[in-house]
Amino acid sequence: MKRNQTTSTALTVLAVLLLSVLSYGQSSAIKNLEMGIKSDNAGLQKQSVYYAGKYEIKEVIPALMTALENTKDAGTRKLIVRTLYKIDPAKALKSINNLTAADEQVKKLCDALNYDYNVNVSTVAAR
Repeated sequence: MKRNQTTSTALTVLAVLLLSVLSYGQSSAIKNLEMGIKSDNAGLQKQSVYYAGKYEIKEVIPALMTALENTKDAGTRKLIVRTLYKIDPAKALKSINNLTAADEQVKKLCDALNYDYNVNVSTVAAR
């Protein structure tokens, strides 16, 4: 049952985004995505964060940062951190390290992403 609800929420978020783009243009779709990221509905928030990362939508970074500060659920916070990292690794790591210091699970993820980023940067620089 829970899987069907998650699938339904994901399809709803995707449908709203597509309709927004088709009907009102890209800026409306981004506003809808930001509203989803800031939502109190956990399923809607997670799916909105997911799609922001999947399509690497830089315009929602401020909404993601706000959600990271305000969200209590560790799983959602990890998803937000991963999404921020996917959209803009350098900017994300600089910002999220301060916000996640108190959350041990999220801090471990940030440490791993920091390591991954530094390895990739040094590998590219060595070429």
